[in-house]
Amino acid sequence: MLIRRLLLPAAVAALAAGAIAQPASAQLRHARFLVTFDGTVHTTWDLPRHQSAQDCYRTTLFDAGGEETWHVASTGTNKVLAVSNGVATQFQFGSWTPNAGTVQVALKAKGQVTRSRHENINYVAGTCGITQNPGGWDDPKPPTDCGTRLVNYAIQLSPEGAAGTRITPDVLLGENGIREKLGYTNCGLITPSNVVAGSWPAATGRIMAGTTPVRSLFGHQRTFVAKGHEQWDGRQPVQTVSETATTTIDWTLKFTRVR
Repeated sequence: MLIRRLLLPAAVAALAAGAIAQPASAQLRHARFLVTFDGTVHTTWDLPRHQSAQDCYRTTLFDAGGEETWHVASTGTNKVLAVSNGVATQFQFGSWTPNAGTVQVALKAKGQVTRSRHENINYVAGTCGITQNPGGWDDPKPPTDCGTRLVNYAIQLSPEGAAGTRITPDVLLGENGIREKLGYTNCGLITPSNVVAGSWPAATGRIMAGTTPVRSLFGHQRTFVAKGHEQWDGRQPVQTVSETATTTIDWTLKFTRVR
């Protein structure tokens, strides 16, 4: 789990200062919300047992696989001010006062990432009918650093259009201790080709009030929910077999209007 994006102090200040900047002539609409988020990304991959090499002394058989579950949920009270100028909707985080100067530029969140991986190498008779294990075959293998990571995150929300009723969340690194181990150095994860391991995949959701699509964030519904779901599948030929990988994402955003 290697997050390649993070919120730097300079970027935080710039975003906070200009998050809802609008032309002076724009007719702005405002809506205040409390927002919660819960999302999970799950990846599995499998490389079936196959003949990876063969010579007179041995036939090498290899298989591998792994899994990762990445769960992120908002924490505490997340105030969100939605602002529209009739062309686009933007969110201000941390305060309901327009241009409040808050340094919070995303939903505050915590997450847990659990990753596992296995590899197996076996030797059977080679082309000469004998089995001779290679030198060092029983040496201790370097330990993996698979396992669980507990990480603080920041969740950015990207609304679409003036109504802002389609949203794409993005999970970024939040404030973590400099000595905390946040990723993996020896526990590789195989993902479909259009998914980057360690990066929150993009999945857009529509804001709904029950089974009815919400036409605008600036209406009168007290509560409404957006949900996103996507699945990606990958298949890569490896000698006589295929390495497969599947990644799914499911997330839920809940908005509660504050009068």
